[in-house]
Order: sequence, then structure tokens, then C-alpha cells
Amino acid sequence: MFIFAVDGRRKSEHAQFVSTAAAWEQVRAQRSRLRILEAALAAFRAVGFEAATFRDIAAAAETSVGLVCRYFPTKEHVALALYDQLASELEAVVPELPTGGVADRFEAVMRRKLALLGPLRRTLVPLFGRALDPEARAGVLGDAAESVRSKVLAIMRVAVDGATDAGADPAGLAQLLYGVHLLLVLVWVQDRTDGAVLAESALGLVCDLLRLGAAFLTAARLPRSLGDRLAALSTGLLGVTRAPTDSTTVADKIVDRLFRHRRTYGDVGASPSAAARAPHLARVLDFVMRGEPVDLVLPAFPAKSPNPRKALGALPDLAEDLALRSLAALCAEIGAIYPPGARLIVCSDGHVFADIVDVPDKHVVRYRAALEASITALGGGRIRIFGLADAFDVTPAEARKLLLARYAGPPEDASPSPAQRVQLDGIHRFLTEDEQGLHPDQSRSHAQKVTRERAHEVVRRSVAWGRLVAAVFPRAVRLSIHPQPEISDKIGIHLLPTEDAWLTPWHGCVLVAGDRIELVKRAVGEARGGVLVEIDGRPSHLEVPA
Repeated sequence: MFIFAVDGRRKSEHAQFVSTAAAWEQVRAQRSRLRILEAALAAFRAVGFEAATFRDIAAAAETSVGLVCRYFPTKEHVALALYDQLASELEAVVPELPTGGVADRFEAVMRRKLALLGPLRRTLVPLFGRALDPEARAGVLGDAAESVRSKVLAIMRVAVDGATDAGADPAGLAQLLYGVHLLLVLVWVQDRTDGAVLAESALGLVCDLLRLGAAFLTAARLPRSLGDRLAALSTGLLGVTRAPTDSTTVADKIVDRLFRHRRTYGDVGASPSAAARAPHLARVLDFVMRGEPVDLVLPAFPAKSPNPRKALGALPDLAEDLALRSLAALCAEIGAIYPPGARLIVCSDGHVFADIVDVPDKHVVRYRAALEASITALGGGRIRIFGLADAFDVTPAEARKLLLARYAGPPEDASPSPAQRVQLDGIHRFLTEDEQGLHPDQSRSHAQKVTRERAHEVVRRSVAWGRLVAAVFPRAVRLSIHPQPEISDKIGIHLLPTEDAWLTPWHGCVLVAGDRIELVKRAVGEARGGVLVEIDGRPSHLEVPA
């Protein structure tokens, strides 16, 4: 439920945002860590894990060996970061799992896993000795990799909970599949055949066995003795630990609170399923177990649409103000449940897309400065902004090139997933509307044609930006301003009440009619009788005269 009041006056957003020394130091630290991580992974791919040296990594990152060691004291620390990246990449399979039995869904997870491992063979195979050593920092079953295991186990839980033949003990089956998946990775490491034929054969065998056991799994719960033995193996060998009940209860409440704001599409029930909750619960629980504030990342607030039929101008207005208040309220709600609270990182992606959505980079800079001023006026502490300029200390054009070179696949390889296809259709619609708004003499069919490739490029860059954000904030709970399917690795959230599920504050404006506030496109608001209201000489919102 959204409850907002429209102030007669607001503090001017023209005030310059002045970064504190602590905030700037945080940006520098994130930038340095990202640069070093990228250099280290590139060195591992080029010469292998064993041959790569800190001197090589420091030289590639254009920094000192001492700074490399500050962020990654050993190469095994880099290996852990790589494990985390792979786990985050694997989470993208969640909304794409096929409808059907456990075997089919597990097979989809493993095929994605093996596809992710393939290009990293030169890095991972020499590392596997350490990966199997529970005493090594890079051990996949060691204490340091616990958060990585929780992500992958949550994916297995999604595969089981959403299956038609999950049976009466989904938690136990998910743990079993987690162990089986490690065995299949071991087969992949040992497989020297072209195309990993042996690993493919092993996966097929496991899936056939799962299909044979489907009737048993559906019919009954595992006998208590078998369940106890499986739990003991999971705890002792696989590093699967049961969280304290109070921590689980708190994490459940936080996920419930996030899901109250959920923005979805498709046939979604009123109550989220266990499969829908699993990946997000695992991430939240990781923070709760550590007693840390829950980090939330939201790629959003890029810049105002250039379409005069949608937005009121190039700078933030009341739509952004109310959206930020909504996000601040969400952090406060979590704080009421969990004293350490939540921190929201708005990953402003304006420079990522500016050149293909007809927005000058200078407008992105001005938009962000005004947005930061609004955050400061709100009392800011729990919300901050991270953008492409924070990742790469170069011009926006050069930063885009670095982003695409390091985090995106080639355009010809872009094959949207079902979830990305829905996103692509929504973005194509937006770009078509903007093209017509900027060039009203064009027909809709022509506008659709000239924006089709741009829409694909927006999705490609969105994926790349998501990968970079995951590298910088690997543990954070991932939010989205786009509607998401019932089961997704991101939680789509509402920012403002609107009838258009895809409309955002930067593609619209606020219409005030009596005590009702709604996010609309400017043309729609004016058609309903809305009149422009300016505050401090700047467009703020549309208001229907009483």
C-alpha cells in the first residue's frame, strides 16, 4: 500500500551533492577491488591458476602488489570470488526451469552449470585439488565457501519445490541433488574427451535414475533412518548446516516484507510458492546469520526519458521523490523486523544505455547529481547510488566499451531467455514510443523497425550491467523495477501505484487528483485534465484542479 503526501514546497534539487570522504573512499575501494578481480581472472584464464602471480595481476590492474594483497590476500581468495560469480550466474537459470519432474529440472540446472564451467577449464581444473581440500580456503566444502553453497543449494531447492514429483521431503532431496551435482562436476574435471562426452553421459545416467525413482519420491517421505543419515552426510560432508530457528524466522519475515511489494507478470498466485522464495531466502539468511544489514541492489534511475509525451523534463521530479520515499520506507520496514536493517544500493544505469536511448551523457550526470541531492534530503543513510562511473574511472563512452568487453557476450550470441524475451518486448515498446515521441512524423511500423536492434542491445547491456553489479555486490539481494515471473532470481518491486506494470518514474510523471496519486505518462495525465505544477522553477508533477 502506498501512502504519500505532496508537499507544497520541497528543498531544491539543484543543490550540489557533496560526497563525504567516507563515501568517496568506498567508491575507490569498490573500483580497485573490481579492477584487481578482473585482472586476476584474466590472468587465470591466460596462463592458468598456478602460473599466475600477484606481480602479473598487479601489473595488469595497474596497481601495486600490496593493494592486490589488501583485497585478495591469496589467490584462493580470488578463487572464492570466482565461485561466487559462477553461483550468481547459475541463479539466472531459476526462471527458465522447465515445467515437469525433478529429473528434467535438475538436468536444466546442470546443463547451465557445465556451460558456465566450459570456458573456465584452464582455470578450474588446476584449482580442483584445492577445491576438494576442506581445509583450503578455496575448498568448495570449507567454511569460507558457505555463502556460495547456500546459493547453489537454494537453486536445487527451487528445482525440487517447483517439480511435479518432488515428494514429501523436498529439503532432503535438494541436499541430495546438491551432492550429486558436485560429483558430476568431478566427472567433468576428469573428462578429457572432446565435448565432455563422459560428463554428458554421467548427467544422462543420473537423470534417468531420478526418473526411475520418481514414483517412490512422490509416494512417500524418506524413511526416518534414511532421512537422518542423509542429513548427517549433508552436514558432515557437504557443509549443509541448519540455521537457528530464530534466524530463519527473521529471514522469512524479511522476504515476506519484500514480496509485499512484488511486481510480477503471468499467472502468479496471491501467495508466493516455496520455489519462488528459495533463492532470496538464502541470500537474506546469509546476512541474518552474520548479524549484518541486508544489502539490496536495484538497477534503476538511469535518466529521464527524452520523450516529451512521457516525462516532464530531464531532471528528477516528484515521481523520483516518491519512489525514493517508497524505497526508504521499505528499508525502514525491514529495520522494524531486524535491527541491523537494510541498505539499498541504487545501481544507476544511465551511462550504460545513454547512447542508444537518445539521452546525452551530460543529462545522466545532472540527473544523478539531483537524485543524490534528493537522497540527502531524505536523510540518505540507508540509500546510496552506484553507477558506471564508480566502476570505471574513464569517460562514459570508454566505460561502456569496458563494460561490454568484460561482461557482455558478442551481439550475435545474444539469444534471449524466456524471461529476457518478456523484458525485450517491454523495452522495444518503450523505445518505439520514444522514437515516435521524438519523431512524430514516423509511422509506428517504421519506429518499431528502427528500434528493434536497439532493444536487443539494451537487453545485452542490461545482462552485462547485471554481471558487473553481481561482481561488486556478490551477496546482495537482487531487486528489479521490471515485473518478474513467479520464480525468478530477482524480486520485481513496485515503486509507485500505476496501471501500467512496466511504467517507471523516469518514463512517466505523477498525476495528483484529489487524494489519489498515480504514475502515468505525461500525455495520459494531460488528457485526464492534469496541469503542470512547478516547484522552485522546475517541473514537479501534474495536478487535476479541484
